[in-house]
Amino acid sequence: FIDPFQGQAAANFASRELGLKRAAVFYDKGNDYTIGLAEAFRETFEANGGEVVAWQSYSSEDTDFSAIMTNVAALKPDVLYLPDYYGRVSLIAKAAKDKGINVPMLGGDGWDSPDLDSATLAGGYFTAHYSEQDQREAVQQFATRFQERYGERPDSFAALGYDAAKLLLGAIERAGSTDGEALRAALQSTQDFPAVGGQLSFDEWGNPIKSAALLQVQADGSYKYITNVD
Repeated sequence: FIDPFQGQAAANFASRELGLKRAAVFYDKGNDYTIGLAEAFRETFEANGGEVVAWQSYSSEDTDFSAIMTNVAALKPDVLYLPDYYGRVSLIAKAAKDKGINVPMLGGDGWDSPDLDSATLAGGYFTAHYSEQDQREAVQQFATRFQERYGERPDSFAALGYDAAKLLLGAIERAGSTDGEALRAALQSTQDFPAVGGQLSFDEWGNPIKSAALLQVQADGSYKYITNVD
């Protein structure tokens, strides 16, 4: 999925499922990934009746978020949105906890790493491409076959690679050719493909339209599958 969708999905979950009203949103002002997620979250959260009480930028060189969190704590948010990669998210979350900000934290697929500070972020939620706990038939067949072949459980990268290969093979079959333009047209026409990462269609710009898995961080470093967000 495209990046803005993650922000929309997280905002809808925060508003509609968790009932949260006051968000502090953090973003790296030099990183288009975090900006895109943050802006989409703000737009959707406010459209749902929520208020963004802190719109906080930082730079990729920042490592000390203590002063920022002192200011944010005074605004009394009931959710933090942290759409960055696991290393920076871990630092920000630790600073928040040190300042007594004990509210739900949400983020994007940049959290998906064994190096995430899961002890600090336990209970937080993030949007991801896949969960092997999803009981859909396509997911369970893939996870079982992957385990049998490689002796380990598949992660999101394995699921996305598998889906990409199946999409390409299906397009070659439908096009009856490996000609580039014929393949592009065949891929573009894909509708309701039963991907491991969620039922998938392409829009007119070639972007995949599919759901996101919503995962909750556990203190032991594992993730609990919560739901799929369309």
